[in-house]
Amino acid sequence: MAGKDDTRGADEEIELKLVFAPGGREALLLDPLLAALVPRPMRLGNRYYDTAERDLERARAALRLRQGEGDAVIQTLKSAGHGEGGLSRRGEWQWRLSEMRLDLDVLEALAGQAPSLAALADRALLERLRPVFITDFERIAFDIEHRGALIELAIDHGTIEVGEQRRSIDELELELKRGTPAALWSLAEQLAERVALRPSNASKASRAAALAHPPSGAGALPDRAPALFEAAIDALDRAADAQAPHDELAFAISALRRLADTAAEHAERANRLAERLQRHGGVLDAAGGRDALALARALAA
Repeated sequence: MAGKDDTRGADEEIELKLVFAPGGREALLLDPLLAALVPRPMRLGNRYYDTAERDLERARAALRLRQGEGDAVIQTLKSAGHGEGGLSRRGEWQWRLSEMRLDLDVLEALAGQAPSLAALADRALLERLRPVFITDFERIAFDIEHRGALIELAIDHGTIEVGEQRRSIDELELELKRGTPAALWSLAEQLAERVALRPSNASKASRAAALAHPPSGAGALPDRAPALFEAAIDALDRAADAQAPHDELAFAISALRRLADTAAEHAERANRLAERLQRHGGVLDAAGGRDALALARALAA
């Protein structure tokens, strides 16, 4: 068993994920809001684990070992959560270890405390866990007091590696440390006034899973307005990693057009966003990002 220095109990991770348009990362690092803050640069190496049968993926859980946060190795388990428009909530458990090796005992013990993690009570399953992909990225983090909340702003830039496949990481995470989720939306809207970015639902783990096991297709368009917007965002996320993104982009545009037909109060923004995506081949400028963010917040309410 890997030596443990400390265990952190379950927290609810509340996070708003956004991705940059080209040049967005550089623009954000020059933003006056961040210029007055002290950055915390770090390089994070992460190894994610699952069974050959993809048991954790099917349970919508993610398990990793991370190096780069001080001298310790951090083992993190994230459970299935829920989210929309880039805003997600999920359970998170962390353990500080002394070596780069999974501690299966703490995972097995956790299964008895959290019903959603009952599969981890199977020691045979735990013994079959193996590395499935890695991420390696530079993170520049800032702590921001905003609207009565404490928010960690993290700018990530690096790669996801699944076998011989590589995809870039170029994203912004706003994690709520104290306060209410409304502060996340408010900060994102403030940043979007000057930086081209859009909401994203795809975690690093879900992107890696899609690379290893490509989805069969986007499927049929949903009927309800929130689901239509989620379908559009999911398609844009898939298009960003696709070798031939045309079909995913077309699906995203169709979902936005259907959203405009379905919800009159969102029609102007949805149509405008669809037009920008079509005109610029799926790349949003700052104005398009603001429309996407405004739709995400309105439909998540």
